[in-house]
Parts: sequence; structure tokens; C-alpha cells
Amino acid sequence: MVKLNRLLKTGLLALFLVVYGCDTGGTSTLIEGPTMGTRYHIVVVSEDTVDGEALKQEVDRILRSINNSMSTYQSDSELSLINVSEQTDFRLSTALAEVLSAALAICEAAPTHYDVSIGPLVNLWGFGPSNRGDEAPSEQDVQRALSQVGCERISLVDQQLSRPQGMYIDLSSIAKGYGADAVARRLEMLGYSHYMVEIGGEVVAKGRNERGTIWQIGVERPSLEGGNPILAVALDSLGVATSGDYRNFFVEGEKRYGHTINPITGYPIQHNTLSVTVVAENAMQADGWATALNSAGVEAGYEIATSLDLAAFFIYAEDGELKTLASPAFTELTEQ
Repeated sequence: MVKLNRLLKTGLLALFLVVYGCDTGGTSTLIEGPTMGTRYHIVVVSEDTVDGEALKQEVDRILRSINNSMSTYQSDSELSLINVSEQTDFRLSTALAEVLSAALAICEAAPTHYDVSIGPLVNLWGFGPSNRGDEAPSEQDVQRALSQVGCERISLVDQQLSRPQGMYIDLSSIAKGYGADAVARRLEMLGYSHYMVEIGGEVVAKGRNERGTIWQIGVERPSLEGGNPILAVALDSLGVATSGDYRNFFVEGEKRYGHTINPITGYPIQHNTLSVTVVAENAMQADGWATALNSAGVEAGYEIATSLDLAAFFIYAEDGELKTLASPAFTELTEQ
């Protein structure tokens, strides 16, 4: 018997905690809507009147453009057309080249834990746009898909992409973070300096909330229903993202298969790490690194985070209890 649980991948609590302080004199405007298979929530604090409808239209335009560029769920997106093309060389749009370049840098830094060519395996296990059902694939199918994986075979120079024929690139692990950053950049151009942008749990924030204090983003206690935050991270001109498998998985027999696939074995990760939260200079970096460190697990992930000075917070299970581990950079950040 197969038990299925396919909820949204949102390890970060989509919540901005109101912390009481002095009033900024501004008021907050909330806009929200669907995007990238999830939802976005944006709060802008301003002393001037904000035209929420006009701002929402601008946000939707930006996010549609990103979907048109890098969605694997949209068959006519730039990336989807590349993935089905028999060509091997492509001139990428500026946005797609920026995101793929950032992803390849993480691939190079953590090659055994992060790989954007892992799409065939994601699809095979039923966690991509092609839902294949709720049972584990055969070893033969896993090995066949695994033979198509290897980000070291991707070349990107400026905006010129070269990749083996038939290679399937999946940027789901980093695109939502980029989307949050892109919206934040547009808010800056429009003259807003106090805002919080959240897309599917990936967050970027700047300035102060309506109460005049730094935005506080809650890191959720891992549970199917969504738990109380374990801690809050103060964000000002920073991004934060969480990756975890505790909401996106299926169970076959007595075995649980999560959506994070190990690019070396071809199988879903099997370790005691429940979620990893990363704070970085932007949401795109936080998004990609959260996925990589979650794939690595708490021990290897902590070593990577420490060696690269990444601000990472691990939640894991040990002897039936939830435990946490913060990298030195995360501890320093939260103690400021």
C-alpha cells in the first residue's frame, strides 16, 4: 500500500513575525498570488500610499517572465525547449544564464550533493512535472537516468551554453530564490526600501517592518502540519531559504522516499536531516545552498558550511528527538 504526501516544498515558515518596537510612521501593503507552483507574499512598508493593484501587476509580470525562462513545468519555457532540443549549443537569455551560472558554481563546490542536471532522476522518482506514480523505479531505470546526469559536462561561458544532447537541466532548486531577488530589485527601482518578499518559503527582506524593527523570519519546526518556529532570523538586505523532505515524499511499503535525490546514487537521500536553513547575501544563493546542504546531511553539510563560511542551521532527528546545529557563520549572524 502506498501512502502519498505531496505538499508544497516550504521548509521556511512563510511568516514574518511582528516584533514590537518604535513606529516607522509608514503603513504596510500586502500583495500575494500564485507563481511557480506555489504562492508569493510581499509586504511593502512606505510612508506614501502604495497602489497595491499596480504593484501586483508588476510583480506578476516579473514572475511570468521568470517562468517563461526557466520553468520545467511550462513546456514552452526557454529551459523546457532547451531540454527537448537535439541541439547542444544555445544562446541563453540574461536571466537564465545568471541562474544557471550560480547553480553551476554550487555544483562545482559540492559536486556529490548538488547537480542541476539531475532532472531525469527527479522525473523518474515522480517529483518533477511528469508524475510517474507513487512507487519506486527499478534499479535499471535509476541507472539509465543516472547515466544522463553530470553537471561537469555543462559549459556556460557568458551566455553561451553547451551541454550533451538529451541532458535535462532542472533549476527548481534555485529559481524561486532568484524570483524573490528579482522582485526585490524591482521594488528598489520603484523607490521602496522597506519590504519583505517571500516565494514558496524563499525570502529576501530589507529595512524595517511597520513597527520599525528588522524583519524576523521564523524557521519552522519540521512537521507535516507546520509547527511553531524554532527560532527567528533577523533579515536586512539578506536572503534566507530552507530545504527539507518532511513534506514532499511518498511511502511504498515501509520505506519513505523524499524529493531530494542524491546525484551520485540516483536515490532519494536517506539520512536523519529534516531541514537546512541558509542565510546568504541573496535568496538565490540561500535557495541553492539549502538544497545542497540538505542533500549532504548534517555531518557533511556542517563541514561544507564551515569550510565555505556559510550561515547554515540544521534540524535533524536523533534518538527520537529533534536536535539542531548551527554553523559558526549562522551563530555569528544570529548573535549580532
